[in-house]
Amino acid sequence: MESLADLYFTINKFEKATVFYLKALEINPYAKITLYNLGIVYLKTTEHQKAVEAFEKAIKLDPEYFNALKYLSVAYCHQKKMTLSVETFKKCLLLQPDNFDINLELAMINFNNLDNYQEAEIYFKKCIELNSERKDLYKHLFSVYQRLKKHPNTPNTVVSPPNPKHPQH
Repeated sequence: MESLADLYFTINKFEKATVFYLKALEINPYAKITLYNLGIVYLKTTEHQKAVEAFEKAIKLDPEYFNALKYLSVAYCHQKKMTLSVETFKKCLLLQPDNFDINLELAMINFNNLDNYQEAEIYFKKCIELNSERKDLYKHLFSVYQRLKKHPNTPNTVVSPPNPKHPQH
Protein backbone atom coordinates (compact mmCIF):
# COMPACT_ATOMS: atom_id res chain seq x y z
CA MET A 1 0.00 0.00 0.00
CA GLU A 2 2.67 2.44 1.01
CA SER A 3 4.81 1.93 -2.07
CA LEU A 4 1.75 2.61 -4.22
CA ALA A 5 1.08 5.74 -2.18
CA ASP A 6 4.71 6.81 -2.66
CA LEU A 7 4.37 6.30 -6.39
CA TYR A 8 1.26 8.48 -6.57
CA PHE A 9 3.01 11.06 -4.40
CA THR A 10 6.01 11.26 -6.75
CA ILE A 11 3.75 11.93 -9.74
CA ASN A 12 1.76 14.55 -7.80
CA LYS A 13 -1.43 12.51 -7.61
CA PHE A 14 -1.98 13.58 -4.03
CA GLU A 15 -5.60 12.47 -3.69
CA LYS A 16 -4.69 8.89 -4.65
CA ALA A 17 -1.56 9.02 -2.48
CA THR A 18 -3.72 10.06 0.48
CA VAL A 19 -6.08 7.13 -0.07
CA PHE A 20 -3.22 4.61 -0.08
CA TYR A 21 -1.40 6.17 2.89
CA LEU A 22 -4.64 5.97 4.87
CA LYS A 23 -5.10 2.30 3.81
CA ALA A 24 -1.52 1.57 4.88
CA LEU A 25 -2.25 3.16 8.26
CA GLU A 26 -5.30 0.92 8.68
CA ILE A 27 -2.91 -2.02 8.42
CA ASN A 28 -0.23 -0.46 10.63
CA PRO A 29 -1.30 2.68 12.54
CA TYR A 30 2.18 2.88 14.12
CA ALA A 31 4.09 3.49 10.89
CA LYS A 32 5.74 6.84 11.61
CA ILE A 33 7.09 7.23 8.08
CA THR A 34 3.63 6.69 6.61
CA LEU A 35 2.22 9.29 9.01
CA TYR A 36 5.02 11.68 8.02
CA ASN A 37 4.40 11.12 4.30
CA LEU A 38 0.67 11.65 4.82
CA GLY A 39 1.48 14.91 6.60
CA ILE A 40 3.56 16.04 3.63
CA VAL A 41 0.69 15.24 1.25
CA TYR A 42 -1.68 17.26 3.43
CA LEU A 43 0.77 20.18 3.40
CA LYS A 44 0.94 20.05 -0.38
CA THR A 45 -2.86 20.04 -0.62
CA THR A 46 -3.10 22.87 1.95
CA GLU A 47 -4.98 20.71 4.44
CA HIS A 48 -2.91 22.17 7.25
CA GLN A 49 -4.88 20.85 10.22
CA LYS A 50 -4.74 17.32 8.86
CA ALA A 51 -1.00 17.78 8.31
CA VAL A 52 -0.60 18.88 11.92
CA GLU A 53 -2.49 15.81 13.12
CA ALA A 54 -0.40 13.43 11.01
CA PHE A 55 2.90 14.97 12.11
CA GLU A 56 1.81 14.98 15.77
CA LYS A 57 1.01 11.25 15.56
CA ALA A 58 4.41 10.54 14.02
CA ILE A 59 6.10 12.56 16.77
CA LYS A 60 4.18 10.67 19.46
CA LEU A 61 5.74 7.50 18.06
CA ASP A 62 9.20 9.09 17.89
CA PRO A 63 9.63 12.38 19.82
CA GLU A 64 12.99 12.98 18.10
CA TYR A 65 11.67 12.59 14.56
CA PHE A 66 13.43 15.66 13.17
CA ASN A 67 11.66 15.93 9.79
CA ALA A 68 8.22 15.50 11.37
CA LEU A 69 9.04 18.24 13.88
CA LYS A 70 10.33 20.51 11.12
CA TYR A 71 7.25 20.12 8.95
CA LEU A 72 4.94 20.39 11.96
CA SER A 73 6.52 23.82 12.47
CA VAL A 74 5.84 24.65 8.83
CA ALA A 75 2.21 23.53 9.17
CA TYR A 76 1.81 25.75 12.24
CA CYS A 77 3.23 28.66 10.20
CA HIS A 78 0.62 28.08 7.50
CA GLN A 79 -2.03 28.19 10.21
CA LYS A 80 -0.57 31.49 11.48
CA LYS A 81 0.25 29.81 14.81
CA MET A 82 3.66 31.43 15.05
CA THR A 83 4.27 30.78 18.74
CA LEU A 84 3.65 27.04 18.26
CA SER A 85 5.83 27.11 15.18
CA VAL A 86 8.70 28.71 17.11
CA GLU A 87 8.34 26.25 20.00
CA THR A 88 8.48 23.34 17.58
CA PHE A 89 11.43 24.74 15.61
CA LYS A 90 13.25 25.07 18.94
CA LYS A 91 12.68 21.35 19.51
CA CYS A 92 14.37 20.81 16.15
CA LEU A 93 17.35 22.82 17.36
CA LEU A 94 17.67 20.60 20.41
CA LEU A 95 18.30 17.76 17.96
CA GLN A 96 20.39 19.73 15.45
CA PRO A 97 21.66 22.98 17.02
CA ASP A 98 23.78 23.87 13.99
CA ASN A 99 21.03 23.44 11.42
CA PHE A 100 21.28 26.61 9.34
CA ASP A 101 17.77 26.42 7.87
CA ILE A 102 16.07 26.03 11.26
CA ASN A 103 18.07 28.90 12.75
CA LEU A 104 17.14 31.05 9.76
CA GLU A 105 13.45 30.13 10.08
CA LEU A 106 13.52 31.13 13.74
CA ALA A 107 15.28 34.40 12.93
CA MET A 108 12.78 35.30 10.22
CA ILE A 109 9.67 34.35 12.21
CA ASN A 110 10.85 36.28 15.25
CA PHE A 111 11.69 39.31 13.10
CA ASN A 112 8.79 39.36 10.63
CA ASN A 113 5.92 37.80 12.55
CA LEU A 114 6.50 38.14 16.27
CA ASP A 115 8.49 41.41 16.43
CA ASN A 116 10.79 39.64 18.87
CA TYR A 117 13.99 41.36 17.82
CA GLN A 118 16.12 40.06 20.70
CA GLU A 119 15.40 36.46 19.62
CA ALA A 120 15.85 37.38 15.95
CA GLU A 121 19.27 38.81 16.80
CA ILE A 122 20.34 35.54 18.46
CA TYR A 123 19.32 33.43 15.48
CA PHE A 124 20.74 35.77 12.82
CA LYS A 125 24.07 35.75 14.69
CA LYS A 126 23.99 31.95 14.77
CA CYS A 127 23.27 31.90 11.03
CA ILE A 128 26.24 34.20 10.42
CA GLU A 129 28.39 31.91 12.54
CA LEU A 130 27.25 28.97 10.41
CA ASN A 131 27.51 30.74 7.04
CA SER A 132 29.44 34.02 7.14
CA GLU A 133 29.38 34.32 3.33
CA ARG A 134 25.64 35.10 3.18
CA LYS A 135 25.57 38.89 2.90
CA ASP A 136 21.78 39.04 3.33
CA LEU A 137 22.21 37.87 6.93
CA TYR A 138 24.20 40.98 7.78
CA LYS A 139 21.50 43.18 6.28
CA HIS A 140 18.87 41.39 8.36
CA LEU A 141 20.98 41.73 11.48
CA PHE A 142 21.43 45.44 10.79
CA SER A 143 17.63 45.76 10.51
CA VAL A 144 17.32 44.02 13.87
CA TYR A 145 19.75 46.53 15.38
CA GLN A 146 17.73 49.39 13.92
CA ARG A 147 14.56 48.03 15.55
CA LEU A 148 16.40 47.52 18.85
CA LYS A 149 17.95 50.97 18.50
CA LYS A 150 21.38 49.45 18.94
CA HIS A 151 24.29 51.28 17.42
CA PRO A 152 26.18 48.97 15.07
CA ASN A 153 29.51 49.73 16.79
CA THR A 154 28.44 48.61 20.25
CA PRO A 155 30.29 45.57 21.61
CA ASN A 156 29.15 42.14 20.44
CA THR A 157 27.43 43.43 17.31
CA VAL A 158 28.24 42.21 13.83
CA VAL A 159 27.03 44.13 10.81
CA SER A 160 29.39 43.36 7.99
CA PRO A 161 30.97 40.24 6.65
CA PRO A 162 34.66 39.71 7.23
CA ASN A 163 36.77 41.04 4.39
CA PRO A 164 39.28 38.39 3.36
CA LYS A 165 41.48 41.06 1.71
CA HIS A 166 41.93 42.91 5.02
CA PRO A 167 42.87 40.56 7.84
CA GLN A 168 41.45 41.28 11.28
CA HIS A 169 43.97 42.35 13.94
